[in-house]
Amino acid sequence: MNERRFGALLRRAGISEAQFAELKSEAAKAECSLQEAVVRRGTLSRTDLYRLLSREFGIPYVDIANYIVDAALLSVIPADIAQRLSAIPLYRIDGTLAVALADPDDIPVLDELRRITRLEIQPMLADPEALRKALRNLIERSDFPQIVLRLGYATRVQPTPRRDVGDVVI
Repeated sequence: MNERRFGALLRRAGISEAQFAELKSEAAKAECSLQEAVVRRGTLSRTDLYRLLSREFGIPYVDIANYIVDAALLSVIPADIAQRLSAIPLYRIDGTLAVALADPDDIPVLDELRRITRLEIQPMLADPEALRKALRNLIERSDFPQIVLRLGYATRVQPTPRRDVGDVVI
């Protein structure tokens, strides 16, 4: 989102022109995005910022930090691709897959997801930082299948199911 459009959005949310100018200055000094400056300064919480952006874009927001991801859906997008695209599949209804994305307007990402999954993609806005953390946690838990190259053929390897017995993971 360009600076002018983001500024207009913040002003509609109650941020004054002077506050916006201060945010721009802080973002430049910290070498961060205006969105990050808004959160760092405490002008809006991270969740409120992404809900505001969600309404502006007309794309649903998902609080991925508090979302329980269906492990069965993770096989739809290989881990390396999910990480590269910052994408987590959330749910599937008929031929449509809802996917949490940091930038749900990124057409090349949406096209690649359509090509890989052979499904229509319903993009959902997620906080990029929370999305990276969720991806890292899912991959560390080995819930995402990995792609293994064997004799020149790509093969999906499903993770070994974990069984929890009390406090011991088998």
